[in-house]
Amino acid sequence: MFRYICSALLLCAVPLALFAAEDGNLFKNTDFAAGMSYWWSSFAANARAHGLTHRIEDGKLVVDIPVPAEGSIGQVLLGQSAPLKAYEKYRLSYTITIDKPGVMRHVYQLSNEPWTALGLVENIPLQPGTHQLSAIFVAERDKPDLPAHFTFNLSRLQGRVVLSDFMVCAYNELPLDLLNPTWQAFIDVQAPDSYAELPAILRSPAGAEVQPIAAGLQAGVIDIRALNQGRFKERAVAVLYNDFSVTQAGGITLGLSADWWMELHCNGERVYDTLQKGNVSQRFEPNDHVVNVAVKPGRNLIAIKVLSGSAGWKFVCGKPLPPIVYKPNDEWQPVDLSNVVIEEGSALDFSALVPKPAGQLGRLCIRDDGELVFTDAPQQIVRMQGFNGFPTSIWYQQDDAEFRRQVTAFAQAARRQGYSLFRVHGLLDKWLCQDSIGDMAINPKKLDRWDYILAELKKEGIYAHIVIFSFGLYDDPKNAKQLFEERNKHRLMLYFGGDWERTHFRYGAETLLNHVNPYTGLAWKDDPLIAFLEFYNEQGSGFGVIHQVMRDDPDACALIEKRWHDWLAATYADGVPAELQAELAGTPLNQAPVPNFYRDKATPLGNAFGLFRSFITVDGADWCRQVVRDNGYQGLITQYNGSKRLGCSAARWQISQVIDLHAYYQHPRGGWGAPGCTVEQDSSLTDAANYWRNTNACRLSGRPFIVSEFNHCYWNPYQYEAGLVFPAYSALQGFSALQIHSDPVALSVTKRIIESFSCAQSPVVRANELLSTLLFLRGDVQKAPHLVELVVPEASLASNGLTHWAVSTEQSRLALLTGFSLAFPWAKRADGTSRGRVPDLQILPDDAAKVDDQDWFVNVIENPDGQFSLAKTVQVLREKGVLSRQNGSNVEAGIFESDTGEIVMRTQDRVLKVITPRTEAVAMEAGKSEPIGRLHIRDLSVAATVAIASTSMTPLAEAERMLFIFSTQTQNTNATFGHDGRLKIQSGKAPILLRTGTVRAHFTPAQKRPFALYALDFNGRRREQLPVEYQGDELVITINSGALKQGPTTFFELVAE
Repeated sequence: MFRYICSALLLCAVPLALFAAEDGNLFKNTDFAAGMSYWWSSFAANARAHGLTHRIEDGKLVVDIPVPAEGSIGQVLLGQSAPLKAYEKYRLSYTITIDKPGVMRHVYQLSNEPWTALGLVENIPLQPGTHQLSAIFVAERDKPDLPAHFTFNLSRLQGRVVLSDFMVCAYNELPLDLLNPTWQAFIDVQAPDSYAELPAILRSPAGAEVQPIAAGLQAGVIDIRALNQGRFKERAVAVLYNDFSVTQAGGITLGLSADWWMELHCNGERVYDTLQKGNVSQRFEPNDHVVNVAVKPGRNLIAIKVLSGSAGWKFVCGKPLPPIVYKPNDEWQPVDLSNVVIEEGSALDFSALVPKPAGQLGRLCIRDDGELVFTDAPQQIVRMQGFNGFPTSIWYQQDDAEFRRQVTAFAQAARRQGYSLFRVHGLLDKWLCQDSIGDMAINPKKLDRWDYILAELKKEGIYAHIVIFSFGLYDDPKNAKQLFEERNKHRLMLYFGGDWERTHFRYGAETLLNHVNPYTGLAWKDDPLIAFLEFYNEQGSGFGVIHQVMRDDPDACALIEKRWHDWLAATYADGVPAELQAELAGTPLNQAPVPNFYRDKATPLGNAFGLFRSFITVDGADWCRQVVRDNGYQGLITQYNGSKRLGCSAARWQISQVIDLHAYYQHPRGGWGAPGCTVEQDSSLTDAANYWRNTNACRLSGRPFIVSEFNHCYWNPYQYEAGLVFPAYSALQGFSALQIHSDPVALSVTKRIIESFSCAQSPVVRANELLSTLLFLRGDVQKAPHLVELVVPEASLASNGLTHWAVSTEQSRLALLTGFSLAFPWAKRADGTSRGRVPDLQILPDDAAKVDDQDWFVNVIENPDGQFSLAKTVQVLREKGVLSRQNGSNVEAGIFESDTGEIVMRTQDRVLKVITPRTEAVAMEAGKSEPIGRLHIRDLSVAATVAIASTSMTPLAEAERMLFIFSTQTQNTNATFGHDGRLKIQSGKAPILLRTGTVRAHFTPAQKRPFALYALDFNGRRREQLPVEYQGDELVITINSGALKQGPTTFFELVAE
């Protein structure tokens, strides 16, 4: 499928009748002259239930979709069958007018179960107005005898929807070289009123006549700036015309790019533009914007308006490279995921690492050295492996007995996977109020379900990470959509003391903490089951919308300004600094504007606002803390897990007992991973695991540190690296908990596809998480015996915008070598925390790194040009004995070896090795050989993580039972991406595919004895036996995952005979 959209515009307006004669349209009754004949719909059912109406007006279908009083209106569907030929290319187009923003969905699919999509399925976000939507696709009808139809899904639209001009026809693709090789370029002109004709002249901005310049593409580029003798100013206008003729109707696919804005017209009709966001890409290549242009027989005219950027003025046109489509073949083979619940006693069963029940050793608390321990076993350091997400298939089970059976099975499955911590984010404050009427009305039946879930998890040794506020906020369920859209506003207002937010927070905290769970006999507040209590997920995102909220909400604006001005008055009661006075230029403090802390962060007022943000952060958390303490909760508190700014770390030092951050490598840009989103294709090792480093750079001395959300996101091809990066380095630093996002535990995944954060159905993520169980939870990787502490002076935060910046990316690299943490010794520590261990070396923040805050993730941007010298600091560490003489670290070469000697990263080779007594592993590229320890990778045909691990506490050398892991890359069938893999065009369908390959590894046991090798199912059950042999004292393990009888897998068992 090819949709004429890229990152800049979600629509394509084209003259609809140009692709085929009217009798080429395979749809019937497209003007609705015969009413709804040939069309089927769900309108009648929805009309009865919700008052939906529809009618025909002027050959168009008008549907009025009401906002339901509560819940969802359900499915609002329209469809028609069409006789498409198997694997022929077609073009769908239609016009839609809406008066409210929403999402339109169209699908070509089977007419009966399983309703499989057949080459076309798209969700298209729309704004109010008229849009001509179109898509080119291949009818993937593997079984042409099965009936199929088009479905137009209006379920995510509201208000008046007008549909017309439906057309589906065979697509005639014409070659790009039909364009005229000579373009007529009018440079530095006023844009014409019409683009339907090629003008003889246009007018300059001053009104002078401008003649066209004949220009040809040079290597696909017209350099407008050069044609204008180097002269240009930003947003100057050039219009380029291409006058050409064709003998038949069809479509020409153009690959376009411009520096910096452009608007494309064909035969007078606007087809595409990037006027809102510009080119977006700095590549300036044809695949930046792929657009299909409809042409008619005879003469055609393309006109492209190009607005110059700040640094250049050019136009790019060429043939785009074809998309990447993943199909089952010898390299990409379907995975059998019919059994994913780990079998007890299998090689994948790690329930022995999760003592049960939870709470048997008392509450979690913090030891004097900052370690997480139980009150009744302070000598035992606690590490927890956790997860986000709970199966909706279980939650929405109508039969209570079946619900409970599945919850029990879920808890047991989670324990066998090594999980000991469940975070309720995104679920609790939403699901508790389902089927309720009114505001702040927790449904007793839903609360009982939560009681049962938590009680069953407790039986299996799994603790709870409670989040009071996520998205639902205990409000009326009918407001869920609005609450989600305004999520950052509510985050912001809880900081500032908004009445609505604080009333709802107090209600949720009081109701839950004082509620007695009938299945445990304990009030939630008293149950040691609760490991951590979090006030509000990613609350720091609220500051990203502060100016928008102030603009749109007068009451919020008044409150924000009052708190800001009160703080200024109190802070500068003894006098306003001269620099701030100069910037205010006579404006009194009680009228000082809220600065743009992205643009003005280093100004005196920007510095002041950074300090104010820290103040209001502490103040807001103190209020929440008092609420939960007043209601009797005495367990551990964590808050502010989004921002990585130094000012926010200073606030966490004062209010958060447990430090929590979120980390994502290659979080999709543009959303959560739907078609139209992009994911970069770089290795996480190229930048020395910056996503992990900038997270660790928020770790505070003397505190437990947890990561309550993390993932290396699909469809980055190096996802296998996360199985070593995150658990190995987190263990090195002594993290207390890792919680994957999301849904790694499921009773069944057979109908699922892989999405950005998918875990249970991803063979690669399942391998990553198993490695985390070994390296992190089991403690195979040692904690660093040394510590470098970055001390942040109070005066530093008040200058140069440092509160808005993150720890230098150079300084954060120290965490690849030894322990690394922050300290704010001038600030009051949160209750129940300690100074922590004495550092071996202290450094100051000589440099800082930019922070790229997004709604759903935070990146810290590489900045290697600062004053801090990593090489000199490494030399100091050698002189102090922190790094031994044998340590192979070489900063210039990108080699980092931990002070324990167990972890080695080589960034230039994109290699990460972990060597411990019980586990050895490597993430590496194809075609290389790599010695590890007792394991030596001799041949590898595909980039992968390869590992061998003892299934028990017995070292590898003497182990009688071991796991062998061969983890590569995963995709969905028919998943489609742009030419470089970045842009998702189509999500694909089941079955899930695993990239196959061959690995040949030599393993040297302490004693030469016979071993048997088995491929494992994903539940741990043995499949087929594979041959192994000795060459001298080395056991040779050769696996061709593409030749396995029951399909590829990531897991193998090696057992002594």
